[in-house]
Amino acid sequence: MRKILFIFVAVFLFIVKTVYSQKTNSEIIKYEKNYTVSAYNILTEEVSIIIRINNRAGEDLTEISIPYTDNTPVTNLNARLQTPSGDIIRKLKKKEITDKSDISDGSLYEDNYVKTFTLKHNTYPYDIVYGYKKTYKNFFIITTWTPVINSNIPTKNAVLTLTKPVNYKIITYENNISKPKSKLTGNFIKYTWESQYTEPVKYQTFSPPINETIPSVKIVPENFYYGVPGRQKNWTEFGNWIFNLNKGLDYLPESEKYNIENIIKNLQTKKEKTDALYHYLQKNTRYINVSIDIGGFKPHPASYVVKNKYGDCKALTNYMKSILLYAGIKSYYSLINSGDNIIHIKKDFSTSQFNHAILMVPIEKDTIWLECTSKNSPVGYLGTFTQGRYALVVDENKSKLIKTPELNINDTEEKTIAFFHPEINETCSAEIQLKIKGKKYEYLRGFSNSLNNDQKNRYIHEFIPFKNYELLKWDTEKSKKTDASACLNFNLKLKNYLKTYDDFKYINSVPVGIPTFEKPKKRIYPVKINYPINNIDSLIYDKIEGYMFKQPKDTSINTKYGRYKFNAEVLKDKLIIRKQFILFSGEYPLTEYKLFYSFINSVKNIEHKNPIVYIKNN
Repeated sequence: MRKILFIFVAVFLFIVKTVYSQKTNSEIIKYEKNYTVSAYNILTEEVSIIIRINNRAGEDLTEISIPYTDNTPVTNLNARLQTPSGDIIRKLKKKEITDKSDISDGSLYEDNYVKTFTLKHNTYPYDIVYGYKKTYKNFFIITTWTPVINSNIPTKNAVLTLTKPVNYKIITYENNISKPKSKLTGNFIKYTWESQYTEPVKYQTFSPPINETIPSVKIVPENFYYGVPGRQKNWTEFGNWIFNLNKGLDYLPESEKYNIENIIKNLQTKKEKTDALYHYLQKNTRYINVSIDIGGFKPHPASYVVKNKYGDCKALTNYMKSILLYAGIKSYYSLINSGDNIIHIKKDFSTSQFNHAILMVPIEKDTIWLECTSKNSPVGYLGTFTQGRYALVVDENKSKLIKTPELNINDTEEKTIAFFHPEINETCSAEIQLKIKGKKYEYLRGFSNSLNNDQKNRYIHEFIPFKNYELLKWDTEKSKKTDASACLNFNLKLKNYLKTYDDFKYINSVPVGIPTFEKPKKRIYPVKINYPINNIDSLIYDKIEGYMFKQPKDTSINTKYGRYKFNAEVLKDKLIIRKQFILFSGEYPLTEYKLFYSFINSVKNIEHKNPIVYIKNN
């Protein structure tokens, strides 16, 4: 019996040890990046990585990609398979390496390439070990580094080093990482940062961007040459580099000047001319990524856009700036970090923290911001992509950070008007009218312009707040050019919508559109709401023959995080429910999350406890 027990315990401990050691499908055992700036201002990057594949599910990481450009070729590439103890299984052969163009979606051409190879083994666990070297002759960023290779995969050990001449000036920004160790050897100094990424980031509703929560280091030279000489000690100097890089790119052919003159000849104000020329841009150009010059930082000339009728964000912004200038209107090329989740600009770290270009147009007592890649945005509409964050407005010797306008609760309003016609046999027909702004409007705008009818018929269901229904008919209403909103109409047949219990029937109320948040004990990150949510519902229910309405109670909640209002009214043979849910934009620390969640939970409880109830007449 003791022997059996001993065997059982031994097997159990082996299983526990195995499961614990392979709790992830794959992991990064080692991740090293070593940078060296030579006395001749040449930057070399040497990379060494060990990936452990613990089971078949982890083999996504067996496909290795190394990006490069013509100006930064990959050399000294080597790779091998080995056991976790270090025994070599086999080495990568040159013929197994593939070179191809790395053209992203929406690109016409990029000067980016990628080397790819795959190394696999049939016995687990095993390690993929590889390394390579790159050389940069012109650069203005040394590195933007984190210990994270894949946000879902842990990194056990990560090391970053920089070796540079003592008198070579650099500027660094460090986030969630200890200060580096330094070692002086002759005229060179070496800095070493060490970190790890043991707990992969989990997505949580309205949490900060991943790069604000993980360790990171960014290093730039104070002085550099990249197309033209530049400095990045402050925003004025960095803006001057962009200004000089863009200098001379505003030439317009005579034919284009003639077009502009015809457009504005009967217009009086700068606002009227700006509106007309922006619509001209939208009608006659399209967005395509064509970043092939100075690493994608220098725009193509305005004449390029005139000839080809397309450009990337930089080229289209420069073109719009050029045609406004010819019309006598000064505007400013501006750099911004775009995306739904706002990434905070480090104001005291004056280097590129941007991925997009827009145009600022000061007019009379107002300022218009133009998104030059959009085919159908109203003039001055930036939307969720670029609202409420700092942009670098480029002006010779006067460049500065200026915040773009924030979307308010009126800008993100989503109105639902729904008419329900329940029948005694528990079927229900419904007509729903949606008027949407904000993110859903932007989605629908792209949806309307980029999808065919079959695709639209599939995706339109994302706007319908029911699970069990038949879509009988739908259509959209075009909004005015000046109106950042869209309208959708649906005719539905709702299945199994009414429930009957004894002498009453009930219908679950249409949910007001409350995001799903984690319970406080599971919340890891603070709350970051980049733009407000404002959902307004008007729900009109017909009476059922032989039944009367049970009128729900009115209620309201007001907090610093948002507001909720519920009102019910019986008018003749109809029950009218009016609801509004507002979630304010803002950032709330983890210490406030219980209070924030309490507001969300209170609203959900009210929604849940207020079904539409029909009581049988006696």
